[in-house]
Amino acid sequence: MMQNPELLRKIMLAAERQPAGKPMTGTDLKGCCDDPHELGDHVQQLIEAGYVDGVVHINPGLTPKIRLNRLTFHGHEFLHAMRDDSIWKMVKEKVMLPTASWSLKLAAAYAIKLAATHLGLPGVPPHS
Repeated sequence: MMQNPELLRKIMLAAERQPAGKPMTGTDLKGCCDDPHELGDHVQQLIEAGYVDGVVHINPGLTPKIRLNRLTFHGHEFLHAMRDDSIWKMVKEKVMLPTASWSLKLAAAYAIKLAATHLGLPGVPPHS
């Protein structure tokens, strides 16, 4: 299964909207993806990356059981960098599409650089 950056971002945006202390399930995340197996795989990827706290139980032939407790500190940082649609579009165009050699950390680093440039922070060169 290919990693879908759009789905990763949708899951994180949905998790951010969830009230504190109220875990999400696969049913709560259904609007992010029609395929429960793809959804479960991408939630698991976010858990492994340290962006969300939760658990996914995958049993062959059954719908995955998803429990997403919260975004982690690193998840919030990633989402702050990727929230703006124009920055997200530039990250996809400059980092994700030209090469198969991208990672969430690389994408986030580029997004942070773009955000800093948009804010006019000193010492941050403009993007090309």
